Amino acid sequence: MNYLNMDEKKLLPVVLELNILLADYNLYYQKLRGFHWNILGKNFFDLHIKFEELYNDAKIKIDEIAERILTLQHHPVSQFAEYIKLSDLKEVTPLMKDIEMVTELLGDHKKITNSNEGDT
Repeated sequence: MNYLNMDEKKLLPVVLELNILLADYNLYYQKLRGFHWNILGKNFFDLHIKFEELYNDAKIKIDEIAERILTLQHHPVSQFAEYIKLSDLKEVTPLMKDIEMVTELLGDHKKITNSNEGDT
């Protein structure tokens, strides 16, 4: 059943890119959670709140991306091992200095926002 009336050959690259974006956001989300739980230092209060704000936003985006894939009659990737394979983002220890956390997240954010442009 192809209720979207779309060419499957043209649709598959879109679904792959959406699954990569989903993988990126899942790694980004988990990194934010880990940083939120482990933040120390002089920027604790500001970053603790900001990390929570960012992971709540990422959680919404994750759901929207997965639902978009379903709308295209495909299944979103939902295993963390697959996220790690698909994503350009890397897992890191959450036990780092506050400034290092921010630097790590800025790099991830850049990768996520550039992924649509093919500049990863």
